[in-house]
Amino acid sequence: AFRPDSLLLMPRPYPGFQPTYFTSGKKGGPDLKRIEKLQLIYPVKADSAFSVTFDSVCLKQSDH
Repeated sequence: AFRPDSLLLMPRPYPGFQPTYFTSGKKGGPDLKRIEKLQLIYPVKADSAFSVTFDSVCLKQSDH
C-alpha cells in the first residue's frame, strides 16, 4: 500500500525560511512503469550486526 508521504531534505535548505520537508502533491499510488529506485529502511540497534541481501525485487500492480 504505497502512499504519498513527506521526506526530510538533507542537507537542511538554506536560507532557513525554505521548507525542511518535501511533500509530494501527487494523489494516489505510484506509476510502476516510472519507478527508478526502491529504498528499504530497517531500524537497527547500534550495537547489533545486521546484513541483508536481495537477489531481485519484483513490483506488480494489483487488480483491486
